[in-house]
Amino acid sequence: MRQLHGAFLLLPALLGAQTITYGPLVSNITHSTARVTFVTSSDPQNSDIVYSRPGGQDRTVSAVRNGSAPFTSTVVLTGLSPA
Repeated sequence: MRQLHGAFLLLPALLGAQTITYGPLVSNITHSTARVTFVTSSDPQNSDIVYSRPGGQDRTVSAVRNGSAPFTSTVVLTGLSPA
């Protein structure tokens, strides 16, 4: 199992429109991708995810919602590098 050393931060696309009520849950980590699942208080169309790595190497990914159940969003981040 690979580990990404850093932290994920979810930013709602519409400020004040929704709140993260569960997650983010990071899974399916490979050498360059990770799946992030979260639940929101309303149904956003997209969110910005900031992946923060030690040393100030932050990356921001805008992700379109892809969830089968209401208010559940799953995004796949690509181009990540494990520490």
